[in-house]
Amino acid sequence: MIVHSFNCLLIIISIYLTNYVMCQSCPNGWEEFQYSCYKFTRNPVKNVIQAEDTCILYNSHLISVNTLDEHLFVTNWLRNNDPLHRKWHTSGRDTGNNNWKWDSDRSDFTMISDLWLPFNENSVNRFDWTLNTGKHSAYNFSQTASRWGLIRVTENQELPYICEIKKEDLANAVISEREIDYGITVVDKRQVPRGPIFTQEPKNAVFDLSGRSQLNYVSIRCVADGYPTPIYKWYKEEYVNNRLTSRYIDPLSDNRITQTDGTLTIYNPQQTNDRGKYHCTAENRFGIIISQTVQLSFGYIGEFTKKRSPDYGKEYWGKSISCDPPQHHPRVNYYWTRNSFPNFVEEDRRVFVSHDGNLYFSSLEKIDRANYSCNVQSVISSTGRTGPFFPLIVDPASSGQKLLFPNNFPKAFPEAPLAGDDVRLECMAYGYPVPSYNWSRSGVTNRLPENAYTTNHNRVLILPKVQVEDMGDYVCTVNSGRDVIQKKVMLSIQSLPVFTIKLGNKVIERGAVRPLIWTCEAFGIPEVFYQWYKNGEELKDRSLMDNSLSPEDRQRYIVNQNILTIDGLIPDRDEGMYQCRASNQLGSAFSSGQLRIISMAPSFRKHPLDIETYASEGGNITIPCVPEAIPFPTFEWQKEGSRIGGSVGRIRILPNGFLSVNPVQISDEGLYTCVARNDLGFDRSQGYLRVFNRPRIYDGPAVSYERRVNETLEMPCSAFTDAALDVAYIWRHNGLRINFTKTPQFSEGICFVQMQKHCKLQMTY
Repeated sequence: MIVHSFNCLLIIISIYLTNYVMCQSCPNGWEEFQYSCYKFTRNPVKNVIQAEDTCILYNSHLISVNTLDEHLFVTNWLRNNDPLHRKWHTSGRDTGNNNWKWDSDRSDFTMISDLWLPFNENSVNRFDWTLNTGKHSAYNFSQTASRWGLIRVTENQELPYICEIKKEDLANAVISEREIDYGITVVDKRQVPRGPIFTQEPKNAVFDLSGRSQLNYVSIRCVADGYPTPIYKWYKEEYVNNRLTSRYIDPLSDNRITQTDGTLTIYNPQQTNDRGKYHCTAENRFGIIISQTVQLSFGYIGEFTKKRSPDYGKEYWGKSISCDPPQHHPRVNYYWTRNSFPNFVEEDRRVFVSHDGNLYFSSLEKIDRANYSCNVQSVISSTGRTGPFFPLIVDPASSGQKLLFPNNFPKAFPEAPLAGDDVRLECMAYGYPVPSYNWSRSGVTNRLPENAYTTNHNRVLILPKVQVEDMGDYVCTVNSGRDVIQKKVMLSIQSLPVFTIKLGNKVIERGAVRPLIWTCEAFGIPEVFYQWYKNGEELKDRSLMDNSLSPEDRQRYIVNQNILTIDGLIPDRDEGMYQCRASNQLGSAFSSGQLRIISMAPSFRKHPLDIETYASEGGNITIPCVPEAIPFPTFEWQKEGSRIGGSVGRIRILPNGFLSVNPVQISDEGLYTCVARNDLGFDRSQGYLRVFNRPRIYDGPAVSYERRVNETLEMPCSAFTDAALDVAYIWRHNGLRINFTKTPQFSEGICFVQMQKHCKLQMTY
């Protein structure tokens, strides 16, 4: 006898039901992925215990990574946002004997080979978790593996850290980040009163002198968002008495200059007067911000020499022919022609035109005898120059040349690349027979960057959008079939300042006891230094004589590298636009933020309670109460006018003011009121909670059935439910949900049992 167990499950679906928590997006400053929100905190660094305590303040915990998708989300974020390759605390802990668990949810580690970094370059199956140093796990970048993963760290190491909160727990979170429109109600978001923020920084401009007859002006532009609409001014940076000053450019004082909003146009540009550095400012009633500095330069290409002597080479020997280009700015592209223009030289395994402008032959042949000319074209226009033709004379030789690297090959273009640039590594060798090329990497890792590819018969290795981790030695190996040579080129990558911690806006309570601590952070190679600005004026160290602050404010403002501290906030003096400027020898970047200092009585104008909220008997519900209020209010909940709730029990008021009901009863249906109070006043908002009856099965399957093989069995399942709800029935067979598409012996409502023995069916529901 074979016994089968069937279950009939009833699923209730409300066509009106809304779930505040699951639809809620992550708070400002948190990253969203699937069903969780994540906060990556770089500064201040903390040890494991301190980091977990900080996460708990948000009702979150240090991250636990339970799926490969979640791990990839974290590593992708770190790859894109942490060029410094720091270590990041997680909740992973060794509970003994390499038994790793996530402290935040008590789950075991899975995906060991994906999570952990290898111990060293030669490790295949040995990962960092096998070492006996440190009982906690942290994310880190491995140059060896060229990826992010986990390593062991000690409990006391002070590191950045990652907090995680499930979306379903957001109702319990106390997260007080405030947007700039806090306390302001407008219909059109574009009319929210706010200070200027640049949406388009100005860019370097080059005026093409040779194209003056077609285009005799140059423009530079900055664009800022803000309300009221910002007003723009342009400045030229000049040195006066060895001191850098900014001279205001008044369009009315020079008829060659016009300005339309943030666009400055200079007609008939002159090198003597107009070449140099510029920046713009954007201003409205909330403050002033300044832009990045840009360079206005003048482009040109000089003339080639009118004649050029013949060049000589030997058959089967390598040859390099220099272009000898005229002076130019900015850079140019090189082209070579043979015998006449535009009969361009075609590259092949033997012939190569380098980015250094030279024409290379790995070994000359008689067919290379010809007249050659080098041509250059500006990268900013169609302007070009054609060099004089000259003969290449190829003399016979009795033997071919052995392999040899000419002219410092292999080499990189550009020579000093910046992070984000496309880098071209070139390799060229003399030798006969014609050699083949191969690129590899040596040093910390032998892996080429993920997006790297070769071109031009493998002579050229392209590294698109290089990152700092792509630095290192790249090896070109050349094989002629007779000889093999190799040589490496060291790739060093520099970086303009890039902000890893931006300022953002601050809405602070009036009369706050704690000082405002504003932090910015930027990455750059060479190392960056910081300057702070308030409404376009630099905030210098309080000890400097040329400090722009009043004597009383100098004692309240402390500038310490990337940290600005303001003590005893005063609305009339401290509100405004602030900027952190990060600079190195390559350039600078700004991050801007507005400071508002306010106080306000609670208000539900923006976020009133939902008119109706729905719950099911026996389930749970959290009713949000999110007034705007500074200082943070106290909360009182009422049902039908009577006060309810406390910090414990079935009906609880959560620390953030939300009302939690668990489990829900039919008697909980009614009109609810949230009252928020602070020292400045109070406000209330009402909403109705409707509770649906628990579904009840009135016609279900019998406890057991007996049928013969191939007989048809029909089992009923019907239930009473609320009329406003849709109903779905689910059947299970031996605990597994029946898929009616894949199991044709079953159909909804009818069970076809096809067995060769007597069949007894036991029903549970």
